[in-house]
Amino acid sequence: MKVRNIHIIAIFPLVLAPAASFAQIVSVGGTFTANYVKGCAGMAVEVRNIDPATGGTDEFNFDYRNNPGDFHKTPLVHVYNTPGVYWIAHQFQAVSGDYVLDSLMIEVRLWKMPDYLVAQCDDYHLSVEIEDDKFDWYRIYFTPDDSVDVPQGAPPVAFDYQTGDPVNISVRGYYENGDTMSCPAASKTAQPIADFTLPYITQVATLRQDANKGLVEIMTSADNDFYNMEYSPNGTGSFTHYGISESGIYYVENLNTADNYYCFRLSSSSACPGSPPEYSEPVCGVRLQAEALNNENRLAIVTDYDFTTAQILRNNIPVGQTGGSTFVDDDVVCGGEYCYQAILDGAVISAQQCVAGVSDDIPPAIDRVAASFTNNGVEIEWEQPAGIDVAGYTIFRSEGIGGFGEIAQTAENVYDDHVAVPSPVCYRIAYEDACGNISAEGREACPVILSLNADGGDPALSWTDYRGFDGGVDYYAVEKTGEDGRAIEIVNLSGAANEYTEPLGHDQVIFYRILAVSGQDTVFSNRMRATFESRVFFPNAFTPDGDNLNNTFKPVGRFFKSYELRIYTRWGEPVFYTTDPQQGWDGTYLGRDAPQGVYVYTAVITDSEGTRFERKGTVHLLRKR
Repeated sequence: MKVRNIHIIAIFPLVLAPAASFAQIVSVGGTFTANYVKGCAGMAVEVRNIDPATGGTDEFNFDYRNNPGDFHKTPLVHVYNTPGVYWIAHQFQAVSGDYVLDSLMIEVRLWKMPDYLVAQCDDYHLSVEIEDDKFDWYRIYFTPDDSVDVPQGAPPVAFDYQTGDPVNISVRGYYENGDTMSCPAASKTAQPIADFTLPYITQVATLRQDANKGLVEIMTSADNDFYNMEYSPNGTGSFTHYGISESGIYYVENLNTADNYYCFRLSSSSACPGSPPEYSEPVCGVRLQAEALNNENRLAIVTDYDFTTAQILRNNIPVGQTGGSTFVDDDVVCGGEYCYQAILDGAVISAQQCVAGVSDDIPPAIDRVAASFTNNGVEIEWEQPAGIDVAGYTIFRSEGIGGFGEIAQTAENVYDDHVAVPSPVCYRIAYEDACGNISAEGREACPVILSLNADGGDPALSWTDYRGFDGGVDYYAVEKTGEDGRAIEIVNLSGAANEYTEPLGHDQVIFYRILAVSGQDTVFSNRMRATFESRVFFPNAFTPDGDNLNNTFKPVGRFFKSYELRIYTRWGEPVFYTTDPQQGWDGTYLGRDAPQGVYVYTAVITDSEGTRFERKGTVHLLRKR
């Protein structure tokens, strides 16, 4: 007879009538009895006096421990609704006149559904096995008219239903000397079958590869049925029983999956008498080994599973496949973190195994460095080497014609060197990768040094070439800002020009900085401050005749911040005054043309740098005759 565990369709409490009455339980002193002393919440206990010598003076207390003074003659029935231990006390006056106190302990428990397993067998047989220890004995109702009583730990009991119609199987638990009604029965709906096919394993996935806490997930074709899962290490053929699952998915834990792979099979329950167990086809899991070698990671696939193709995932992304027991990944870099997983024919899945890439190759030198002057020194920034896990950088500096020496180590790809501005300094960067390999010192990077020559008039700028970019500099630009930080303009220069002469502008003070541009990178020179000289020129004659040529007398100059002009006759009589540099004397006085002749002027001028100029002279007013 084949056997299979049953699919549970419904579970619900079911109250059934007792099949037998229970004897009365006698108290400790033998003066009264109770119908029950143990049961579930809702149990009704009835007491009776059996001592003929009480003389009718007896009283009862159903909760003597918690309410010692609550004695009464009636009622003689009490319902216990709260789980706990209670004492019934019996108090009476004997014929001798002495008072007598007797007692009996009552135990009330919280009802819990009995645990039992219903299994399907061939030929419409169903088997019931009690898997419960909460009650003293159990009554199994295969039908309302067919029942059997079994104690704890009894072997399975089978029943022949002869048809495949769904049935309800109920189990009620009982206590010795207990209430027959207060503890409900549990019921499961099951369906007898003529025959069944043993389910099979669909997938084996190692979720955790560990020497002590290995975990494997096994998925099966079982649909909410109960089957035993068995396992065998390394395909030895010696299987160990693990347990059952109601969902058809099994989690076998506490295995040594670090050193072993495991094979699994399902076995049918032997719940029906005379039913030999049946076994599914074993399916073996896989143990994946990952080893980091020079510039490659080598994987070993250890299993007895007869697979066709193993798909390899690296960091959850497919990177290749193999039909054999090894796989080599040569697309690795030193220090890179690589986590691998093997999926065999989509059915057997390994746990992830992680390694860090190793290499003894010397990493490439850094060939692109940006070095710029700041207010506090030089800021150096360089490109992070692509695809390389850098452990740290070393910065080397040369000054003037001296050689390079180490000045600092840093984990970042930027460094501030506090040197005097400007200083004739150059830098090189080296680095160590995660495998301890040290690169050569990289490209020399020397910041642009700007010089300013203001001798003889307007300032002339010149600067050193920038070194530090592979491919050189695309172009230089002159950045101009005012003394207040206001941007004036940026002049882009063609080619590799490194000279620039400033034309006359509107700002007396200009700060200059050179920008060296290469692709998306820009570096900056030191700043230089230039002050333009204030120049003032007064003409010695003018002709206010309306021909728009020399019609007014005023100074010509630049960068005036404050200004006063006064004009007098030769005898000291004032004829004109203004504080507007754009307003000149038009040769009139009090609304009339002033006579031709020589006049005296005085001027006081302050430029934007605060320099004060005082000028005094004569001017000829000429008129056409």
